[in-house]
Amino acid sequence: MKISNSKILITGGASGMGKMMGEMALIKGAKTLVIWDINQENISSTVVELSRYGEVKGYRVDVSDYDMVVKGYEQVVADCGDIDIVVNCAGIITSNKTFDQQTHKEITRTIGINTIAPMFVTRAFLPDMLKRN
Repeated sequence: MKISNSKILITGGASGMGKMMGEMALIKGAKTLVIWDINQENISSTVVELSRYGEVKGYRVDVSDYDMVVKGYEQVVADCGDIDIVVNCAGIITSNKTFDQQTHKEITRTIGINTIAPMFVTRAFLPDMLKRN
């Protein structure tokens, strides 16, 4: 996979592993890093921090919300053009409770972000990527 001169989108890119991957991509020559995250404060600070390595754009997107993913996709393409690489890195652990102590809402939120969201994001970006081979 060619990172140099690529436009890369990373979900969960404003903290943790996503942020580290974004920094590495910019250091390896990515043309543009697009960060999707749910935490606007982290997005803003990460954009400032990583901009020393290259162009960084941040968007607040709840990747478990299909409509928000589609709108985010449309905005990114309008602002940045086609994305070359998508890294689905958003993920959560809802609590420190053992599984038998988690509520159905906690389980549903975890599955929504960790399992369904990567499918939503991929479904939004993949058709254009396939057209470009």
